[in-house]
Amino acid sequence: MHYQEIGGLELARARAKLYQLLGALYFKPYQPEMLSLLAQWVKTRAAADFRQTFSAEINLGLSLLKDFFREKSGNTWPELGEIVSVEFTRLFRGVKIGYSPPPPYESVYREETGRVFGEVTVAVWRKYRSFGFSPVKELKNEPPDHLGLEMEFMHRLCSLEADAWQEADVHKAHQVMDGEREFCREHLLTWLPQWRDRIREFDSPGFFRGLAELTLGWVAFDYNQNLIAEAASCPTE
Repeated sequence: MHYQEIGGLELARARAKLYQLLGALYFKPYQPEMLSLLAQWVKTRAAADFRQTFSAEINLGLSLLKDFFREKSGNTWPELGEIVSVEFTRLFRGVKIGYSPPPPYESVYREETGRVFGEVTVAVWRKYRSFGFSPVKELKNEPPDHLGLEMEFMHRLCSLEADAWQEADVHKAHQVMDGEREFCREHLLTWLPQWRDRIREFDSPGFFRGLAELTLGWVAFDYNQNLIAEAASCPTE
């Protein structure tokens, strides 16, 4: 395996893990183990040597999450799961106008009428199917363009890319990276900024404000630094 393949494999695996974690955080229930893992990850990444390499949005998200876990340090992990779950319902179920933002569906933020299962939802589903992703179990009674599912799709793509690097199939790896770039450009980055802004309005200092900043910051960072700049510098053969 060449240096490019080793580097691509390690990076793809790391990216897959982060997308998987982010995707899981947009669904309930909140397991104590998952929150503990997130708290440890945030603590490590919030260290000065990591922060220097991150964007302002990622650093803001890390700071907000670090503050949240510090302020709730007196709670047990199951108690913390209950606290987060209550806020999850308020912020992500679209309870009512003025009390919570619209739910985290791409179509709600992109369709002029806010219609779910319209053209945007269909386009997302077609993209899933083009890479063999059929999230029947993952749907959890949600539309395919739910943020958690879009994060899970990126996790699957990064995993496919890692498999290609492992098999020394450079052509396939770059084909999958093309899919990653397209999905970030045509879907995630078209609505995450607006969604993040709405979360800011309703959860200015909390857990989900930090998660929203981290999610948008990571997707933008991954797109610009890993999928555009790095891929452009690598040979395709």
